[in-house]
Amino acid sequence: MEEAQPDPELPASDAPVAVEQVPAEPTVVECLEGIPGTARWSDGTVSYSQWCFDTRGGEQYLENERQAGLEETEECVGPAATCGYGTADNGARNPTSGEIQTYHGCQDGYIDDPDLCSAVEDIVRAADPDGSIYQ
Repeated sequence: MEEAQPDPELPASDAPVAVEQVPAEPTVVECLEGIPGTARWSDGTVSYSQWCFDTRGGEQYLENERQAGLEETEECVGPAATCGYGTADNGARNPTSGEIQTYHGCQDGYIDDPDLCSAVEDIVRAADPDGSIYQ
């Protein structure tokens, strides 16, 4: 196959120029149900969208979280799943629901991984040293 050569009769300024195409920024395809702000983007990713947060009642969601004792912090403004579940009276972080469920599974014997059980017990006991909350 012969490679096309530029026409020597054309000035260099008239020669075809390759144009680099820059991919378009992804756009929101849909706002997902659940936590306000979660969106599916045109590139297939799922991540935060300020527009979805604003249109899906994000401010009210945050207010509901605050009233449930889940405070906003300067480091993170968002739902508990993103920012954590607050702190216990002694300053230790509260365990997540998954950590509490794992802790109970260890206590009931259907989770028997000693390293996992020890790790979640440390987290739960740090927030509840006397065992009165997460029995």
